[in-house]
Amino acid sequence: WWIDRHYNRLGAKAVYGFVQGDPFPHTPDLFARLDDTTVGFRPLSPSEPFRSTGNGAPHHAGVPVAACHERWFGEPMAAEVEFWPGGQFLVDGASLLRHPRGFYRRIYDDLMVRDGLEPWAAERLWPAMFAEERVRG
Repeated sequence: WWIDRHYNRLGAKAVYGFVQGDPFPHTPDLFARLDDTTVGFRPLSPSEPFRSTGNGAPHHAGVPVAACHERWFGEPMAAEVEFWPGGQFLVDGASLLRHPRGFYRRIYDDLMVRDGLEPWAAERLWPAMFAEERVRG
């Protein structure tokens, strides 16, 4: 939602932070992790990355990670993706601007119309969304 609403005001050299309403259970030292020198995607979680299969296993089986990956990116997902719990991260504006505004609008609309576990799939796919090698055209 925020990316879609503010897309036209994103600065390529700015750094944007995305956190939950109560970010501290996932990132107790959140304020120490914030900086304005991030390039690309940087998770704010203090933990090592988790791995997820296309159905959310082993942590949350039933999350439609592969289905969302295919809908959002237009291609099948690899066997596993790496993600950080809590879905909290920093990302630079240039990485956000690699996708057109409509890309974010489609994901937001998809998350709002489905009554399921798509938000947990998004948590697993944030790193892929901002990976430089994924973006085409």
